[in-house]
Amino acid sequence: MIYLLISILSSTAIFILFRAFTSFRVITFPAIVINYLIACTLGMLLAGPDYPYLERASSPWFVGGLTIGVLFISLFYLMAFTSQRVGMSITSVATKMSLVIPVAWFMLTDPADVPTVIKVLAVLLAVVGVVLISSRTGEKFNWNYVLFPLLIFVGSGIIDLTLAHFSHLGTIQVIDQDQDFGQAIGIRRGLSIGNGQTRQMRDAFNIGTG
Repeated sequence: MIYLLISILSSTAIFILFRAFTSFRVITFPAIVINYLIACTLGMLLAGPDYPYLERASSPWFVGGLTIGVLFISLFYLMAFTSQRVGMSITSVATKMSLVIPVAWFMLTDPADVPTVIKVLAVLLAVVGVVLISSRTGEKFNWNYVLFPLLIFVGSGIIDLTLAHFSHLGTIQVIDQDQDFGQAIGIRRGLSIGNGQTRQMRDAFNIGTG
């Protein structure tokens, strides 16, 4: 439970900090890069001096972890830009609703997860919800306000799907997850990469939709 609370607080704090960048005249991209360096350093300190880095570099998930790391930088920058130009609430909703992408993927590829009309409708409504919340009240519909939240929605979904893929295949051992992924791609959403966590969220989604 404590990890869940830390994850929620961290996710919320990200958007507040991005919004505050303009007030304190913080340059976004260097701040994100410094954040990565700190996260990597923290991961190495937690791993200890005897951690087998070379051995982990040959792990099946390592290249994927580096790729996701690059996506993280791009996505964080886009999240900061959208928070400052469009709004924190829209950015937050687009990020959270991206969970439906791995949900939809496993619904199509996992024989144990049978698609239903309610589940498909819920996924479609999530996409429509991102589009509608991006529109400005009292203003003519403008795709410029929708494009960036949609990119965040798709980008976050791809990252979540990739993490879920490695976790689903069991290529990441539970005992090593916090250290390995902390070093490979930094710390995202607190400590949210528990083995099978995405499956648990997907199960919760299934319960909620019948």
